[in-house]
Amino acid sequence: MDACAARLRRAILNKEFMPGDRLPSERVMAKQLGVNRTTLRGALGKLASTRLLSVKQGSPTVVRDWRREGGPDLVGMLIGAVDTRHTRRALGELLLLRRCLAQALILQAIRESTPARLGDVELQIDALEAKIREGASVEALAEAELEVIAALVESTRSDVLPLFLNPILQILRALPQFASALYREPAVTPQSWRAVLAIVREQDVQAVPRVMDFLEAHDKATLEWLEERHWRKADTQRGAVQGDAKAGRPPGKGAEPGKGAEQGKRTEQGKRTEPGKRTEPGRQ
Repeated sequence: MDACAARLRRAILNKEFMPGDRLPSERVMAKQLGVNRTTLRGALGKLASTRLLSVKQGSPTVVRDWRREGGPDLVGMLIGAVDTRHTRRALGELLLLRRCLAQALILQAIRESTPARLGDVELQIDALEAKIREGASVEALAEAELEVIAALVESTRSDVLPLFLNPILQILRALPQFASALYREPAVTPQSWRAVLAIVREQDVQAVPRVMDFLEAHDKATLEWLEERHWRKADTQRGAVQGDAKAGRPPGKGAEPGKGAEQGKRTEQGKRTEPGKRTEPGRQ
């Protein structure tokens, strides 16, 4: 069921099915995906729970406008589902949002933190540095930095900031390639946090823009690292697959739902056509 849901999710987030589109009948989709109808219904239910589909008994299954109705839980799925061109943009926007929240976090800490709470932040930075000296894994470094962030959030006494910040951190934490890029020079991370801690302790609001400039430059370098180490390679592999398709050679694992003759294609006018006689939407 999970694999079936993943294939359908990828097709929707890649915009092979657009908001308002009716999916083919259960019989047709089950055949296309190579699953039974019970498995398919479970997959459709999972996608409905994330606001990708509208599923009603006796009615056609319709793609929802997930850009208007979805939540942060879709961001990680979006980055994992779309091709590298869209991944670049989505991750860049995610880092931009993280910087905006970081600025709010620092300003709130300047206003609300106490020496004791900032002492807790320093202890977590010390723990992060210890992990780096030990040669800890990227995963362990990420966990240690999350503790630094949690301590700084705690110093603000805000109930709202963490509710916006947590989803972003969880999404980034789930991207192993991003973590490798983020900690490519591990010593920079605690140094940066110590600079932030000094600004908060001195209540130096004027220095906050300099922190934002540093974060922007660091995020840009991170994206460039990913471009060089991962995305160009992925682009090359995708180009090879597309070349095989044009030459009439079958792909290794078959076409995804929404692709190929059996799923139909969009005409130049944007309408979906099916091979031969079109299946009526929603007919079982």
